This record gives sequence, C-alpha cells and structure tokens, in this order.
Amino acid sequence: MMNIRGLLPRTVPSKVPYIRDLLYNTSQLFFALTETWLDDHNEAELHIPGYSLYHQDCIRKRSKNGRSTGGVALYIRDDHAITCEEVFSYSDGGVIDAIGVHIKTLNLFVYVVYRQPDDKVRNHRSTSTELARLLKKLHEQFKSHQSPQPDVILLGDINLPHADWLSGDCTSGASTDEQAMVKSLYDLTLEYFMVQQIDCPTNADGNTIDLVFTNNSDLVHSFTSLPQITRSDHYLIEISAVYKSSGHAEDDDVPKDTKETSFFNLNFFSEDVDWHKLNNELSQHNWEGEFKGLDSTSMLNKFLSVCLSIAKNHVPLKKKVIGNLRQPNRIPKDRRKLMRTRTRIKRQVLRAKSDSKTQALTRRLIEIEKKIQSSQLQQAEYEESKAVENIKRNPKFFFSYAKRFSKIKIGIGPLINSAKTLLTSAKQMSELLSEQYRSVFSIPKHPQLRPNELFPDEPAQESIHNICFSDEDMSSAMNELSNNSAAGPDGFPSILLKSCRQALAPPLANIWRNSMNEGSIPKLCKTANIVPIHKGKSRALPQNYRPIALTSQLIKVFEKVVRRHLVLFMERHDLFNPTQHGFRGGRSCLSQLLCHIDRVTKLLEEGKSVDCVYLDFSKAFDKVDIGITRDLSTRDEQII
Repeated sequence: MMNIRGLLPRTVPSKVPYIRDLLYNTSQLFFALTETWLDDHNEAELHIPGYSLYHQDCIRKRSKNGRSTGGVALYIRDDHAITCEEVFSYSDGGVIDAIGVHIKTLNLFVYVVYRQPDDKVRNHRSTSTELARLLKKLHEQFKSHQSPQPDVILLGDINLPHADWLSGDCTSGASTDEQAMVKSLYDLTLEYFMVQQIDCPTNADGNTIDLVFTNNSDLVHSFTSLPQITRSDHYLIEISAVYKSSGHAEDDDVPKDTKETSFFNLNFFSEDVDWHKLNNELSQHNWEGEFKGLDSTSMLNKFLSVCLSIAKNHVPLKKKVIGNLRQPNRIPKDRRKLMRTRTRIKRQVLRAKSDSKTQALTRRLIEIEKKIQSSQLQQAEYEESKAVENIKRNPKFFFSYAKRFSKIKIGIGPLINSAKTLLTSAKQMSELLSEQYRSVFSIPKHPQLRPNELFPDEPAQESIHNICFSDEDMSSAMNELSNNSAAGPDGFPSILLKSCRQALAPPLANIWRNSMNEGSIPKLCKTANIVPIHKGKSRALPQNYRPIALTSQLIKVFEKVVRRHLVLFMERHDLFNPTQHGFRGGRSCLSQLLCHIDRVTKLLEEGKSVDCVYLDFSKAFDKVDIGITRDLSTRDEQII
C-alpha cells in the first residue's frame, strides 16, 4: 500500500514543513497541489529532500495586491521520480493551469488541473470556452498513450460545484455554462473509461469540487476527505493506492556504522572541545618512543591511533543522523507523537455516527494541528538561531543552512545500468559509477616512464636532490588549510591539524622525512574517497556524475611543503617558461589574458594577421598521456 495525497493550499512555501512531515510520516508516493502561487519562489525554497517537484505556474498578470494566482504542483518520491517525464503542461491566461507527469516505473500518468471560478465582477471569465481548450489538449494527450494501456489519474480543483459525476448531469442551481462544462468533461473521461472516485464534500461549502478521475478503480483502496487546519477552505484528500513501494534497497551487505570509532564520529566544531588540554597532551606525547624502529607506513598508523585516542578524551561525539531522509525519525519525537494521535482521530472521525461526535473530534483535530504547526515554527526558529551563532566559529554550518533555501542538494541515483535495470542499492550504484569512471581512462601510447627518464639530469643546470621537512615548514603548511576542508579516508580533520599545528608538526615532519628517505608514500595517503557530483540532465545515468576525490589532509600538508620547495628552487634558477601563468604566484588567468591581448593588439597594429586556436580537453586528467610531453619536448616549436 502506498498513499497519494492531495492538498489545496493558498501558498505552498509557508506549508513546505507541513507537507514535508506528511510525506515523511507515511512515505507518500506523490502529493498534488493546486492554486500554488509559486512565481516568486525558487526551487530550493520548495524542495523536500527525497522528493522531486514538478509545477506549472500561472501566466496571468499579478493581481492589484501584487500577488500571483493559480498554478499546480506535484511532488513525486525520488525512487520513482528518477525515471519520470513531464509530458504535459498548460496555462491559459490564469484561467486554467495543468501539468502531467509519466511515472515510468509504474506506467502511471498523473495529471493535475486547476480551474479558477468564473469571475464576472472583475471581468476575468472562466467559461466552457476556456475549459474546452484544455479538454482538447487532454484528449490529444490521452490519445497519445501507448500500449500497454497505462493507469491514468486526473485530479484537481475543477470548481464545478453542481456536478453529479455518476450521471454526468447537474443539480439544481447550475448555470447553462456549468452544465456544458460538466457534460464536456464527463464525455472526455467516459471516452477513456475514467471514473470519478470522490463522492463526499471536499470544501467547507459542502461541494465536491476537488476531483479524482482514474481509468483503474482497482488501484484505489480507500480515501478520506477531512478539513485542513489552514486558511484553505478546501479539504485534504488522502487516497490509499494499491501499489507496492519499491523504496531504496536495504544495504545489508554494507557494514553499519563503519565510522563509529574514527575521527568521523567526533564533533570538532562543538563549543565543548577543550583545545588547550588537547594541544598540551599532543605536544607532551613521546612521539620519538612511539616511532622507534617503524617504517613510514607504521609511523603514520601509530600517529593516527594516538591522535584519535587523545581526541576522544577532549572532543564530544557527534549526534547520530538518520541516513534515510524519508524515515519518520527525521521528524522530532514530540511531533511524531502528535501525528500519530492525529491519524488515530481521523479514523475515529470516519467511524463517528453522530454529528456531535464528529464536531468534538474535529475540534480535537484542530488543537493537534495547531500544536504541530507550533512545533514546526519552533524548530525553524531554533535552526535559524543556531546557524547565526555558528557564523564565526563554523561558517560551513551557516552556509549549509543558507544554501538550503537557495540551492537544491541533489542525491545520487537510483541509477540505470546497461541492461536498463534500475539500481537502488548503495553497493550496486557504487560499482556502476566505478565502472563508468574506469571506462573513460585512455590507454597511454607510451610505457610508464621512470622519473629519471622523464626528467633527465643535465649537468649544465642546477638540480634539487633533497627536500628538508622542518617543523616550521609543516606548521606553515597546516596553517594554510581551511577548517572546513573535507577529510579523506583516514577521517583526520583539517581543523585538528590547524588548531594543534605546533604540537603535530614534529611527528608529521618525522613521518614525511622517513617517507622521502624510503621513496614511498603510505597507501592510506594515496587512497581517496570518491564523491559523485551531479552535473545535470538525467540523475539516472552514471555518466552525468562527475567524480570528486577527497584525499587525506595529511598528504595535502606534505604536498604543500614539497611544492613550496620546488617553486622556490625553480624561481631562484629561472627555470619557469615565461609564458607559464597557471599555478604560479602573481600569474593567473587574468595575467595570461592581458599578455595575450597585448600580443594580438601589437601584431594587428603591425598589419599582420592573427589566428587563435583554443583547445579544451574532455576529461583531461583521465585521458592526457604524460608520454606526449616527451614527444613535444623533442620538437623545436614554440607554442603561443
């Protein structure tokens, strides 16, 4: 069983927390909304993690009070939205708005429609003429559905209060135009074997104006229509549908809490970190005794073990976070309890046999809804105040909070493999992405070269034979790190390196001196965590994810020291090509462009022709063969 909800609010953004809790609490398949007024809001404000939003905004000009009107929207759970396709969109001058989405995993078409009431006073008519245009488009859309015959759900606020959908007629009080609209809509649904499922009032006036048509009545298990505790006079319609939830697979083969005993489990940004004692204990530790007789790899492992052991005494643990965004534990405990009570009362309302009993339960429902909304407001205020408090101490926390309202964080997958199978398991998706990243590497034309072959010694030139790792070098390199840099596989945080650099510089300098003498780098420092970042287009295709490698902060310190010595040596002996601008101090893309423009301008002033060729290598770091540099170095050519 999966639930389908329909909500008809006045403004969606203010109700996003309310909708989010409803979706998470019961893992809704989709959530349809009408009269959404979304013109002034960006996608991030409306985003609910775990769900994708499709919407059609009204194209009507703003009203005199500056507000937008109309519009429809549809939230679809990500495990199905990954293969969804928007197949229909319609907006007729603010009179009618509609959107249609094909959920391919279920072969289900969902159409959401909003038709505004006829407004003779303000000369904003909504008559059978406007509805006929929509119905013509829908007829063409329904006709385009291919075999096998899909399930179709057409729902929304049609604003035809006098319709009798069993017979296709109208009750007394209907105008001639309303009768024509009811008949045309009834004829369309009848042609495609669609039956109206709602047979009870859906608004405060006792009318059935929010409709749910479907060509497969068997998929509707049951439905409820209850008043909302919001400014909307429409009721909340909840349909239980007979669909099996695919969800995300349980990764039983993936070890649980693998980072439980590592640096990842410690909160180095907490106010309770005792940095003074932590620094003292690290500086007073007998590192020489710990490292005696060990190679560089063993020294590094011992260094990590000792640092973790000491850090545990002075750094508090992180609070556990539930990994699945759709789990109800993401909702605070007090609100989950209220929501369970609300569900129980709703069932009692349906079973109530007297009006007095129904009214009493409705009043209780109103009080519970008020408490839920108050809880949501308190949570929002708490999150905002906490973000403000962290601006100076932990800016990453603040900007993460701010980005929630300006940028959508895209999750990974589910992914489609070469056999067109949808993969939801974390292990399966990781293997598929790994296969994709390996496939883009090119085979080098030349065999791997030894360093002395790639950079042969030339007696006439100066050479650098050794790099000395001093405590000052290490401390200076650690100070250049950002507190918020992501840790590598070892989990060692940059904030610990930077805050305790004086205490950690001697043991690290010892480790890297040993590593240079041995001519090897510890394997842990050559390993990276690969984080796929969505580049755009379909989230189901592995080629649309760019790999970002997160390496150890310890090797970054090593690289900074080595780079500083190499750059100083090359600058001192004037070994850089004058046209080299990238990766050099005081020489950037801007300086290169200035030199280039100056050269071109000079040649043009001399009456010469200038041809410029701009090259961009696709996946250059994966495909560029380092052996090519050897071929180029043998040519007597100057590349401008």
